[in-house]
Amino acid sequence: MSSPPNSTWSSPNGLHSLESILHSLTPHWPNGPYPWQLQATVKILDCQKLLVVAACGEGKTALAYLHLLVIQELLMKPQLPNYGLDFQCDWM
Repeated sequence: MSSPPNSTWSSPNGLHSLESILHSLTPHWPNGPYPWQLQATVKILDCQKLLVVAACGEGKTALAYLHLLVIQELLMKPQLPNYGLDFQCDWM
């Protein structure tokens, strides 16, 4: 499913979709990702380069996998909006 023109994962709708997808995929994670993890994930999904600096135990490893969970879900459920996600980003 396509998204409205010029819509990105960083848009309010994109962020809401990301939260919904991750909530459905990680029910055992009651509070979900931290806000900074969501903001970093939308940047990754929008094919923006990103450097994350965080202390031990703050969620860097989870962040490394969040976008992969979303991509997997989009591939399995093409009816979900993809917000222009290019599966061939130059960083992939």
